Amino acid sequence: HSARSRPARGDEMRARPPKRRPSDDESHSSEGDASEETSSEEDASDEGSSSDGGASDTESSASDAASSDDDATTTRGGAHSARHTPMTATASAALAALDAPPPGARGGIFDRRWLELAAKTHDPHMGAENLGPSLYALARFVKPKTVLEIGAGYTSLFLLQALRDNDEELAYLRREKRADREAGEQKAMAGMPKDAAWFDAAETTRLLRSPSVLHCVDDLSHAFCTAREIKKTATKLGIEKHLLMHDTDAWLGAPEACRPPRAEGDAETPRFGNGGPVDMLWVDFGVGDRLDKFLRLYWPVVKPGGFVVVHSTVTNRATRAWLERVRRGEFAWLDETEGDEAFDAKRRRKDPKGSTNTSSGGARGRDEVHHVSFLEPHKRYQNAFTVLQKRPRGWGEP
Repeated sequence: HSARSRPARGDEMRARPPKRRPSDDESHSSEGDASEETSSEEDASDEGSSSDGGASDTESSASDAASSDDDATTTRGGAHSARHTPMTATASAALAALDAPPPGARGGIFDRRWLELAAKTHDPHMGAENLGPSLYALARFVKPKTVLEIGAGYTSLFLLQALRDNDEELAYLRREKRADREAGEQKAMAGMPKDAAWFDAAETTRLLRSPSVLHCVDDLSHAFCTAREIKKTATKLGIEKHLLMHDTDAWLGAPEACRPPRAEGDAETPRFGNGGPVDMLWVDFGVGDRLDKFLRLYWPVVKPGGFVVVHSTVTNRATRAWLERVRRGEFAWLDETEGDEAFDAKRRRKDPKGSTNTSSGGARGRDEVHHVSFLEPHKRYQNAFTVLQKRPRGWGEP
């Protein structure tokens, strides 16, 4: 490459010589400088490539820093042969799609007004500044229809908006892609065979038909409680229709709407079996060293494949002890009763020997539990959460 010193950018532009064919020395200069001295046609071509591909400044810099081997392929006219390599149909479709953000990026939390209103419910003491967006992303990805939150607050708004945005995304996919139809009736995905069914029609239909609801359980007793502002703010944001508040003590059990269906012919006894209607359970209150007891109450309401997210598990001494047991494969809440004393007493009366028939309400087969924890390394308190997935025997992803 040429090692000659060059004038400042502004001086160079003012003193630019008439357009001419580059010399042999100049043919080895950097691509960025060569582009300034090429014809207007080449400039226009370069601009068109940048706008179509959406190249960032970083990408341009990387292109300018190409190796000397790449420079060796540059013709005397300064046009790089790689720029004119034909794109595949898939690449062309991907570039065309950049004209509008994909459905997953059309979320309400990316709006400045939304963030300003939500900020009024934020309390630094709760350590939820990054939890809200994390829960939003998780809910957008796994598409829960029924979410149960224990301890309402700042994160409630992110979950509500995720439910709203999921509904809008699915409605868009049905309208624009016919995602609720079978193979051959869906709109072909660019770059895929026309008869390829990109979407699961049955699952899309189920998600479209089911209401999206966030059940918030909070007795409003916490000194730093922001739950009272949630409904007001949700109304201002237009997401209140997804919210159901339950002013009650979480230790009394899940709201009736979140409990498993009753056994046939029995109006009093819950049929625990594999689980209830809750796709995601978010535990955001001071449960401390009573997590096993809490999960005995709430694990049965979670669907097979559903998620339980627990706040402040890594550096909190009480919950860390529980987490270490989980890491050793000790799931105490699965080894004891379901946590419903009336149900357990009735079961004992009916079957003193302790039947294991799950269809009659006996002890369940042991679930598998997958887990992962996330830590904010720069904080000392309220700096982590753990995600559990409920995986009953025989259950698996499609």
